[in-house]
Amino acid sequence: MTVDSVSLRAYVTDVSTAVAIGRELGVDYVIMGSVTEFNISTERSGGGFLGIGVGQRETTANVALTARMISTADGAIVDTMRGRGSAGDRSSSVSIVGIGGGSDRNREDELMSRAVEQAIASLVEDMNR
Repeated sequence: MTVDSVSLRAYVTDVSTAVAIGRELGVDYVIMGSVTEFNISTERSGGGFLGIGVGQRETTANVALTARMISTADGAIVDTMRGRGSAGDRSSSVSIVGIGGGSDRNREDELMSRAVEQAIASLVEDMNR
């Protein structure tokens, strides 16, 4: 097998293929990992009295990663790492007798991106320990 015969954009899921590609590229280690958590949760709360209402929405994105550093010399697992990240946002609204306003924009993609960045940074910190 050559690196040219395997698209480096494809997902490599087995250790032997990753090790073979690593050897051909001349690296000492390859890193394989998994996403173990990838979710967004939204909680809403609010209430009203005598025509005055308030509401709040809290959105949280959570990401968790695991990775293994594998030797290309013998395929042995040299180290394992973990990383976690989360990002949150709150929005609120107020209404008086049915007329209201507030901030209620959907930022889920931005929150997920921030959580992924934190999880990767956390994983790298774990690798450097």
